[in-house]
Amino acid sequence: MVASTITLRIGGTALDPADFVSESGQRFTVADGKGIDRWELKGRVTRQTDGTYLFEALVKCADAVIAQRKVTTKLDVSTTIKVDGQACPGKRKGFEADAKFITTKGTKAAVVEAPSFTVTFKVYIDEHGVPKSVQFLKSTQPMSKDGIDDMAATLLTWDFKPAIKDGKATGGYAIVPMIIN
Repeated sequence: MVASTITLRIGGTALDPADFVSESGQRFTVADGKGIDRWELKGRVTRQTDGTYLFEALVKCADAVIAQRKVTTKLDVSTTIKVDGQACPGKRKGFEADAKFITTKGTKAAVVEAPSFTVTFKVYIDEHGVPKSVQFLKSTQPMSKDGIDDMAATLLTWDFKPAIKDGKATGGYAIVPMIIN
């Protein structure tokens, strides 16, 4: 088993470290952001016979692969992967990942399966694409009232493309499914 601590710095801002345990050679993803501002580090750490770690990393911005790196590092020594983010379409251009790995006891990582489900809302969107009201319609899994309210509040922060009628933007209702996983 390999214990990992990975700290991302995106656009010059350091994020909270991600600490996790995985099996040697198991793929993982550490990500931040949405849409064109989303950065992903897809990695795999394999402990080598000489006690070093091979860190294979694929870096993505939005949906584009920006870089691929292979770095060998020693036990409990931090290594940094730095990527020029000028090809990234979002505002956050710089990307760095500081990673540190150690061997830990155990032979098998637990796998937690969280099934995905869909929650559907009816949203009134004004002529500027701003959501003004959200109504819960249905969910494919049971949810608490607080959970539904939190999701509805999230929808109020989204931007939408308004309906066009006779060449002019107009307000109206949209059915919005949210996939939760």
